[in-house]
Amino acid sequence: MGVDINMKIAFFTDTYFPNVDGVVFAMESYRKEFEKKGHEVYIFCPGTKEDKKRNTNPRVFYYMASEFKPYPDYKLAIFPFSSITKVRKLKIDIIHCHALATMGLAGYLASKTLKIPCVATYHTQVSEATHYISKGKTFNKLTKSAVWKYCKWYYNLFDAVTTPSEYMGKILKKYNVNSQVFPNGINTKRFQYLESSKTKRKLGLEKYKIAFHVGRLVKEKNIDLIIDSAKSVEKEIPNIKFVFAGDGPARNYYEKRIKEKKVEHLFLFLGMIDQKELPKLYSMADVYIFPSRFDTQGLVAIEAMSCGLPIIGIKNSAVENTIDEGKNGYIFNNNIPSFIFAIKKALKFKTPLQYSMNTAKKYSKEKMAEKMLNLYKSLIKK
Repeated sequence: MGVDINMKIAFFTDTYFPNVDGVVFAMESYRKEFEKKGHEVYIFCPGTKEDKKRNTNPRVFYYMASEFKPYPDYKLAIFPFSSITKVRKLKIDIIHCHALATMGLAGYLASKTLKIPCVATYHTQVSEATHYISKGKTFNKLTKSAVWKYCKWYYNLFDAVTTPSEYMGKILKKYNVNSQVFPNGINTKRFQYLESSKTKRKLGLEKYKIAFHVGRLVKEKNIDLIIDSAKSVEKEIPNIKFVFAGDGPARNYYEKRIKEKKVEHLFLFLGMIDQKELPKLYSMADVYIFPSRFDTQGLVAIEAMSCGLPIIGIKNSAVENTIDEGKNGYIFNNNIPSFIFAIKKALKFKTPLQYSMNTAKKYSKEKMAEKMLNLYKSLIKK
């Protein structure tokens, strides 16, 4: 095909709706932008009979899967290799694997069988989530080593590998995987500073300085640091409130720890929220907290910046290169004194912060989609 005409693109993924996570959001952002430009995007993913029945999108194909017991939200496709027939029939021009389990392997096999170029994106630090399948330090260490051996083998199969941050690019390089940095994009028109006094009143937060966090509540997100620091932070900032949006398997664990530390009055868990409300929640906050080294980009931190928030992010993390210290946030070490210092400094910023908004504009979904399309075209041309 000529590289200037519309493409047929296949996404192979181990996670898709009804799951709501960063990988799904990233794929959906790309899909919508690609389709605006006239390209066709097809999704190949694991699912249940119910997922198949509910599906109304003729370009989404669910393959029967079994529950991944250590992490029930995710499923492993059992017979994904029949997808090759569908890829051939659709005359797909390029395959993009957003997965590294069975659907990812199916995507790679389809590309080699049909001689179609294939891209893979490293979205998730699976090596940092091995505690779901292995208990004990020694076994966990062995599991991590095995995961990286697999990742090295798997990602070196592809014509190109992308990852969403410089931080992850360096980690992949350490394990002999060459990658290109392709950040995921955000909707900068949607994520803007909004008048949010009603939202603040509704939640009973008018009198507080709000430190905000959005995301799945899982142990690998390092939320323990916030809980361990809370009492000391309160001594420095008496009117502080830590507000969390999102849910996950570790919510009960965190709520129990908060009770043990006797800091329940400092925390508010909103649970799963309507995504339409997110810009208002960002806008009512005074600072966004990013304690995770697990995330491969930290898209939520960029959304927060787009709404004018300063960011405090942990050192050696995906957001470190996004933060310009003293201008749109601060970086802290993984300890209580450093965390307290960063949050105190960040709360001196006046929101909405223009420097944060300007930083976020670099990550618009339109720019990021165009960059990815150019990669596809270069691979097809070869």
